Amino acid sequence: MTDGDAPVVDLTEPAPTTPAEFWDGDTVCLFVHGWFGRTVSGGYAASFERAFDRRGVEVSVVPAQWDAHTINFWRARRRADAAGGRLADRLRAIRSRAPDATLVVLAHSLGARVVLEALVDLAGDIVVDTVSLLAPGVDADSVCDGGRYAAGIRESATRVLSYHSRTDRTVCWLYRLLSCNVGLGCRGVDCRDSPAGHPTIFESVDVTDVVSGHEAYVEPGENTQWADRLTADLWKGE
Repeated sequence: MTDGDAPVVDLTEPAPTTPAEFWDGDTVCLFVHGWFGRTVSGGYAASFERAFDRRGVEVSVVPAQWDAHTINFWRARRRADAAGGRLADRLRAIRSRAPDATLVVLAHSLGARVVLEALVDLAGDIVVDTVSLLAPGVDADSVCDGGRYAAGIRESATRVLSYHSRTDRTVCWLYRLLSCNVGLGCRGVDCRDSPAGHPTIFESVDVTDVVSGHEAYVEPGENTQWADRLTADLWKGE
């Protein structure tokens, strides 16, 4: 659970560990990195933590790390799926230790697949208070009714915020090239083929005006407008 003195939730091993009480106060906040993001995830988590603190929200942001280092996109997706099941186990363990804590999960890029798979695996066993998907690297219709993740969202979360930017070349171009599908993190949700739409707790948020590219999401210290927006969205009423 720890990397030196810094807490880490390890999603690389199948057997869940009993989580230490690494959170402060009444909130648990995890950050799940994207493709090739494991080695820098601690820095990203710390950057979010500092940004929230500067805006009056004191919360520890703990990285949840999975084996994302592979040049094979399809292998990375399979690993994300496996990590999702492990994250679900960790979330169950955390909730058992802190049944009244507010549970918040941030995910960047392909890390969104990890989190959405976790929601499906949870199947309502526990409910995550807020899920925030930053530039989600999943198909734009996968959260629609009948799609891969709709049931998990509906059963295992109180609210899901999905942020997209039309200037994110990684999702808008690279994800489409590799997956042959439009990414959720480019133009938002696309439920044209699903008359029922998406779960009501799912919100697609266009941040093109404040997020210029894929990595800008994980640089809240440099992008104050984005940090202001994310903090306000996540911590309403704090």
